[in-house]
Amino acid sequence: CETPNDEDAIWCKSCGERVAPVECEACSTMNDPDASFCKKCAAPLGAEASEDDEDDEAAEEERA
Repeated sequence: CETPNDEDAIWCKSCGERVAPVECEACSTMNDPDASFCKKCAAPLGAEASEDDEDDEAAEEERA
């Protein structure tokens, strides 16, 4: 939306979109705020990463 935000802002104060870089949990690479996958290792970022973790946990519980 191009609203000016503070340098330390994580979320846009106008539209709520993420404006801060996203760190990959797998390799610690910083990625663009709108990235879905890490530019270095292709691991899912954000919501996709959380969904994958939940799927992995559910699969482990089924095996037990």
